[in-house]
Amino acid sequence: MSSKCRLTVALALAALAALAPAAHSGNISIPTPPRPVGDQKPIHVQIGPEFQGATCNAGGPQVPTETLPEFIQNGDAYFTLIDPSTCTDCTETHTLTVDQIHIGLSFNTACSLPVEVSIVDATNEAGCYLPNDDVFLSTPLLRELIGGAPGVYQYDISLIDPVCVRGPAFLMVRVTSINPACVAVEARPELTYGDESNCALCHFYFLTDAGGGGDLCDPTDTPVKVALQQWVSGSCCSLMPVAKKSWGDLKLRYRD
Repeated sequence: MSSKCRLTVALALAALAALAPAAHSGNISIPTPPRPVGDQKPIHVQIGPEFQGATCNAGGPQVPTETLPEFIQNGDAYFTLIDPSTCTDCTETHTLTVDQIHIGLSFNTACSLPVEVSIVDATNEAGCYLPNDDVFLSTPLLRELIGGAPGVYQYDISLIDPVCVRGPAFLMVRVTSINPACVAVEARPELTYGDESNCALCHFYFLTDAGGGGDLCDPTDTPVKVALQQWVSGSCCSLMPVAKKSWGDLKLRYRD
């Protein structure tokens, strides 16, 4: 079942659960109160060749304010809406060539988190975008996010083949396994997220391997609003003139 279908089911269940009286009856459980990041400065880890000259960042907030302890499970998938039209430098094309994916994590002990990252399609459901991982816009990459010591980290992951995104899409980060070195829930890496003011409905989603989850900014789904510290960076897709009577007067292509 695609993420779109599973999210539709999860959101429907959360809406039904919200009709019952409870302190929180939504579909997302936050087992442990969030922890403030405080004045910790993220440790930057570059994975792959570094790209220079990015003119746009799209997706979640880039500054972490809190972490979610004891939350990450094997098979979890996190989705962040990326919309090229929000890039002021790309008003001519409303397109974005994604060079890099950025992920924030916090580690309580030296460990790592294996993940799969990709860009997937977005489906507009009555004005609300849902991720559709039946359609991959970029080749999925398997990467290991290593925390060599306790601390807050920012991982900058370069795409092997930068992809031109021509409309709303989603960054997908999926946990592929839990490292035995930090398998205890209290020792696992923690998601980092930004201030609540960065939260917006239909922008951040969470899905479990069993089909639970929902909208991380919808109070009927979650007791804590979570604007994931996950985003992409790049530049506008190039407009390249071509000869007449070929593809047309203009075509969009990947930036060199």
